[in-house]
Amino acid sequence: MKKYILTVFIFFCSLYSLFITAQDSIKIGTQTWMSKNLDVTTFRNGEVIMEAKTDKEWKEAMKEEKPAWCYYENKASNAKYGKLYNYFAISDPRGLAPIGWKIPSNEDWKTLFDFLGGYKSAGEKMKSNTEWDGSNSSGFNALPSGLRYGKPGAIGDYGNLGEISYYWTTTPGSAFYLRKNREAAEKMQVAAKAGHAYMSVRCVKE
Repeated sequence: MKKYILTVFIFFCSLYSLFITAQDSIKIGTQTWMSKNLDVTTFRNGEVIMEAKTDKEWKEAMKEEKPAWCYYENKASNAKYGKLYNYFAISDPRGLAPIGWKIPSNEDWKTLFDFLGGYKSAGEKMKSNTEWDGSNSSGFNALPSGLRYGKPGAIGDYGNLGEISYYWTTTPGSAFYLRKNREAAEKMQVAAKAGHAYMSVRCVKE
């Protein structure tokens, strides 16, 4: 019975992946990217990811190294930006990305930036032409989704909504961001196992 349920679940996950391909993806150069930020509440195997709404839950996830997500300021009206995930969610072996997709590495991002003319000009082409100053000529449609952050022992603050979008990479110690009034896509360093930081995820096709 358990084997049957697992088979059925995998089947529907595959259908969901095909639906994403048809509805929410964009081909840019040799890559196919999701055209909006990830917004899932379960891993590939169906197990639920913790929602860290309160400061207590944020601290718990960081201290116990639990995968977690939140919406910016926990407001449903910010769901259009997708969920913000912590490091433990994006690195969990159960798989955060839907079947057929993956969280990009630094090399995946570099391939995208190179196709768009390099780091210095890629940002403007990736940013949406609403809410900030991009042309979205690539179709990537990045929104200024902000992030959640804080130091151990502090509260989980939110910042930079409408100003910056931050994206996880699977390459340890790094992330990328796009900033208002700058054409470039920029790289940033993040601490190993940065459980305090919650950022957006944009998947690329495997």
